[in-house]
Amino acid sequence: MTSALKTLPIFAFALCLFGSLASCSGPRARDFKGKGPPLDPKAYFSGHVRSWGVVEGRNGKVSDQFSTQMHGVPRSDGLLLRQDFTFASGKKEHRVWDIRVVDAHHFEGRANDSVGLAHWEA
Repeated sequence: MTSALKTLPIFAFALCLFGSLASCSGPRARDFKGKGPPLDPKAYFSGHVRSWGVVEGRNGKVSDQFSTQMHGVPRSDGLLLRQDFTFASGKKEHRVWDIRVVDAHHFEGRANDSVGLAHWEA
């Protein structure tokens, strides 16, 4: 058997593995349709809300942790959400979101420290 024929199965396996990994994507709102109570971000984020999370680098390793104190003010067309972040590294950030309801399942918003329009599906 030639060297090229010996490596063909390995190449085919690697190609199949790459293809299957490349087709993976994160969960989407439609994946959870009908599997629990509907999420209403306007109601959920109204008032005082606390959260915790991590910051991951492109390599998937955690580079920082944070907690937030949020306060949402409902409006007729959406929600004004103020976020105060405290990072384990000591850094603090303040973000204000102006969120607009597009329809029953879609939202868009702008933040004071972000460029462009963000889109959400719930």
